[in-house]
Amino acid sequence: MFTMYESTDEKTTDIDFSRTPKDDEVWWNIHPLVYLDLSSNVLICIPEQIAIFQDLTVLNLQDNNLTDLPEEMVRLTELNLSNNKLRELPPDIVNIRSLLKLDVSHNSIQYLPNMGELRKLQLLYAQHNDIEEIPSFEGCMQVEEIYFGNNIIKEVPSNSVNTWLDLTNNSIMELPNAMGIMPHLQSLKLEGNKLKQIRPDIIRAGTNRILRHLREKITDEDLQGLGGISSDGSYDAKYFPDRYAMRNGNILNLALKNLSDVPEEVFEEAKEAKVTVVDLCKNNFTQVPSRLLKVGDYLTELNLSINRLEELPEFITELKKLKFLDVSKNLLTGLPDSFDSMVSLRELILSNNKLTRIPKCIFGMVGLEILLLNDNSINEIDIDGLQNLRRLATLSMSNNNIQYVPPHLGNMTQLRSLELKGNPFRQPRYTILDQGTETILLYLRDKIPL
Repeated sequence: MFTMYESTDEKTTDIDFSRTPKDDEVWWNIHPLVYLDLSSNVLICIPEQIAIFQDLTVLNLQDNNLTDLPEEMVRLTELNLSNNKLRELPPDIVNIRSLLKLDVSHNSIQYLPNMGELRKLQLLYAQHNDIEEIPSFEGCMQVEEIYFGNNIIKEVPSNSVNTWLDLTNNSIMELPNAMGIMPHLQSLKLEGNKLKQIRPDIIRAGTNRILRHLREKITDEDLQGLGGISSDGSYDAKYFPDRYAMRNGNILNLALKNLSDVPEEVFEEAKEAKVTVVDLCKNNFTQVPSRLLKVGDYLTELNLSINRLEELPEFITELKKLKFLDVSKNLLTGLPDSFDSMVSLRELILSNNKLTRIPKCIFGMVGLEILLLNDNSINEIDIDGLQNLRRLATLSMSNNNIQYVPPHLGNMTQLRSLELKGNPFRQPRYTILDQGTETILLYLRDKIPL
């Protein structure tokens, strides 16, 4: 039974595509036919007769035995080819310029043509195939979701998609760092790959954490030529996201723009867009712009890493909803005492600065779950202060000048990740450190004097 919908009434009828239709047959004369369902049959090719339906917009061919497609297809907005035996798609499929949704999942497709001509494409389902390479989507300005799970993809281009990208269960070992500043990427699924540069806990933490990690790794070579200031020193508006881009992703992304300041109107638009994330990493800021307070009612994440900051202003404590703060790779020697009021902060990254001790204000941040202090010049572990952080699950103090590890650190059993390598202490030995956090904590507890 093949289902056909007219634009005004729904009709269902039997159709025999194995013969030439007669002029007086009803299904031949349907006008206009907009929906045709040929799913769950034993079709091995698409009947040529469907070309007569010039107004057809939705064609469902899933669950058949199709092995190839005709070179010319009808004009469609939706095409479902899932669960067939297709090994490739004809290059001419990109000529269906009105196509909004394409489902080619659960086939044996090895190669997809460049999709750039499908300028209206919004959804592509291509999971469960044998695809090795992600095709170019340059020109697909309306793409919202793309699913490539369960293929054999090994590499990911940095401009692969804007909004939703599912790459679960592939053969990906590395991601381009430039993906970290894709302004509209809202969801990135990576489970089931063998990524080398991203830890499993970061992948489990979700899209925002993955993108932050990639942004931290970006080099000038990754995004050569980006800049935010024109040759005469004035700001070029094209380097700043528009209100729609900010509203779409709830992020003001100004990473790698060579900025030392941000125009007030940019923060005004960010306020109207109710952005929750501001990323100013890898610029030339020597001071934190006070205009950040304009988005203070919404801001939950702030990235100031890889700048030239020597100190942080106290007004950051007015960002009451802030949960994530990254100020790594700056020139900080401490934090304002007032920062102990930031009890909502969950993650604080102070790596690669000039700290010689753990700032005491941190011990008042009772909501902290992740604290990264690696690659500084810290010379001791203040165990009395750290024990106030009862929610702390990740503590990194590797590559400092720590001479002694207090045994009572072993009582912080809530820790799931403890990094201490790269310090000059003699105990615990590296054979203990290599065995992981649980072993380190147990070793330290055994050293507590009775």
